Amino acid sequence: MSARDQERKMFQQLIVGFGKAGRDLHLTCLRKARHRPEGRGLFDERIGVVDPLVASGGALQGAAGLPAYPSIADARGAFDPRRTVVHICTGPSEHYPVFVAAVSAGFRRFVVEKPFTIHVSDAREILALEREAGLDVAVVSNWLSSPVTARLKAIIDSGELGALERMVIESSKPRINRTLASSSHQTAFDVEMPHQIALALALGGTEAAVLHAECTDLSAASGTVPHMGGATIATMHGDRVAAVCHSDLGCPMRKRDVILELERGTVIGYYQTGADDNHAWVKVFSGDGRLVATDVYEDDPLSTCFIEYYRHFAA
Repeated sequence: MSARDQERKMFQQLIVGFGKAGRDLHLTCLRKARHRPEGRGLFDERIGVVDPLVASGGALQGAAGLPAYPSIADARGAFDPRRTVVHICTGPSEHYPVFVAAVSAGFRRFVVEKPFTIHVSDAREILALEREAGLDVAVVSNWLSSPVTARLKAIIDSGELGALERMVIESSKPRINRTLASSSHQTAFDVEMPHQIALALALGGTEAAVLHAECTDLSAASGTVPHMGGATIATMHGDRVAAVCHSDLGCPMRKRDVILELERGTVIGYYQTGADDNHAWVKVFSGDGRLVATDVYEDDPLSTCFIEYYRHFAA
C-alpha cells in the first residue's frame, strides 16, 4: 500500500465537548492509541475541538495547540467528513442535538460517550438518523475491551467451572466534588451503570429482563443531590443467570470488579480503577474456596476500545 493510500485510511478526530470526558479521557487515549503498534495507520495526528468555551479562550486547559471551533458547522471547513470521526463528549442530554448538527454538516462516523442518550425518544431519533443517513455509530464501552473481560468470557465459554449462575458487578468511587460542581448527569444511572450493564450483557447474554432498578440521593456536608448517590439494577439473563449491578458514587474508596459464581467455582475480575496504575487482575477460586490462579494484565481499555472502533470504521 502506498503512503498516500495509507493516509486515506487514517481518520482525523473532532472532539465535541471538552470537559473531563473530552479532555482527560478521549484526547488522552486517542493520542495513546495513535502511538500503539496496533493503532498505527488508523489515527491521523490532526485533532480538533468543538466547544464554545474553548473557542472563545475561556477554557484552554489541555487544548493548547488544538484548533477549536464554536460549532460543528464552523469545523466543517477544516475537517473533511469523509476522513473524520466525531467524538461526542457533551453531557448526555446534549447528544441528540449534536448528532443532528453533525449529520447536517455531513459527518457520518461517531464515537459517543455513554450513556447513548437519557431519553428513549432521542435514541429512536438517532437510530432513525443512522438508518436514513447511513451513519456508523459506536458507543464507548471500554470494559468490553479489557483483557479481564476476555479472560472471564473464556472461562465461561470453556465450561471449565461449569455454567455461570450469578454475577455481581460493582463500580463505586468518591465522586462528590464532581457531582456538586456539575449537573451534566441527572441520575447515577448515567455515570458508571452503562459500563456495568454492557458487561452483564456480554457475559450473561443479551436476552435479559430488568427485575429491579433504583437510585439514591447523594448526601454531602454541603447538601443533598437527588438521584446521584448510587444506583442498582438487577437483571435476569435467559432463565439461568442472575445479575446485580451496583454503583455507589459517594463511596470512600474506588472499586471496579465483577464476581462470577459458577457451578464449580468463583472468578473475580478486578478492573483498572484509575490513571495512576494500568494493571488489572483475574483470580480463580475452586468450589471449596481455594485460590487456584491469579492473572495480572497491563490494561489500557479506552485506548484499546478506540483502536477496535477505528479498525471497524476503516474496514
